[in-house]
Amino acid sequence: MRRGKIPARRPRGLGARPLTLFALLGALALVAAACGDSTEVTVVSIVETPGETVVVETPGETVVVTSIVEVEATTTTTEPESKGTIGFSYGNEGAGIYPIVARPAALEAERRGYDWVEGAANLDCDQQVQDIEGFIAQGVQAIVFLPLCGIEPYENVVQQAKDAGIVVVGYSTAIPGGDSSIVYANVDGARALAAEVLRWAQEDYTGDPDEISWAIFTFDQCGTACTDRTDPIKAILEEEFGPGLEAESVAADTGLEATETFLQQDPGLNIVIGINDSGALGARQAFLAQIESEGRDPGEIFVAGMDGEIEALEIIGAGDPNEIYRASAALLLDQLGQAVADLPANILEGQPSTSLVLNYVIITPEQADLANDIVANYNQFVG
Repeated sequence: MRRGKIPARRPRGLGARPLTLFALLGALALVAAACGDSTEVTVVSIVETPGETVVVETPGETVVVTSIVEVEATTTTTEPESKGTIGFSYGNEGAGIYPIVARPAALEAERRGYDWVEGAANLDCDQQVQDIEGFIAQGVQAIVFLPLCGIEPYENVVQQAKDAGIVVVGYSTAIPGGDSSIVYANVDGARALAAEVLRWAQEDYTGDPDEISWAIFTFDQCGTACTDRTDPIKAILEEEFGPGLEAESVAADTGLEATETFLQQDPGLNIVIGINDSGALGARQAFLAQIESEGRDPGEIFVAGMDGEIEALEIIGAGDPNEIYRASAALLLDQLGQAVADLPANILEGQPSTSLVLNYVIITPEQADLANDIVANYNQFVG
């Protein structure tokens, strides 16, 4: 396209009447068609300039425009149509590991072309059932959920989902009648963590080896997904040290309260193992208060948990020689989160149903660099 003043003349083949923009566009289309596929004319924008005309030249044709309106160049993009919606109910959304699982899952679902919705049960079993019912009513294509209170409370809602043609994936526990599951190698992880306790007792413990006492946090209401974490530890520590104390905790506040009670019963308590890191971090707070108030030797105390929560890994990775938080049986949570989206997406896209079993990695101060690398990776999802 070229602008400039030219002598008025009769355009060939288009009549003597000046053209508006819309007539111009039509004329350009006719000219391009007449010239074959070798000529392409694209109008990006036309801005009116008083006293000027516009000349558009194509092989063998000249179009003169004397009446112009302004047209802004625009670019439009069409969002790809969603393949469906995946619903996720973890049941304990206040847990420290939750965003490290849910955020990568949401990003992976988006990458795969799916919408993503989450529940908010926050340890309320009835609310979790309602969340799943809400997913079904919303018309999701897949549901992934951790049965917070064992299988039985969810049997009816799982059947409703299957009747509606919804893919159901169990998280942490295989769901009877479900399509797939993501589970952990809980027994192996528990045994490995207990082995680290025994190693510490034999090699690093600074107190009297004949007076070691221990306690554990459980959460039996979630069934074998929980008991498979704690039963092996209880069996190993009881065989080595005799009977221990026990309380239910999956949160820092209840872990703190339970450990304060333990210490009232046994001020020389040495070991507390949490079914997760959150409860164990509460135990750490109670021991730190005892160390400060009574001057107790940190070398007599071992605290550990499971999951690989950021705060636990940060503490381990700091390399403090007086630190009492000595191990976490960690899962690679961001990869777990991706699987939360990938398994149902694969099934929805016609791939064979596949279940995953994820292993634990025991992170101790000897793996401080690994702990810090994992934390650096996780921080992109929680920052």
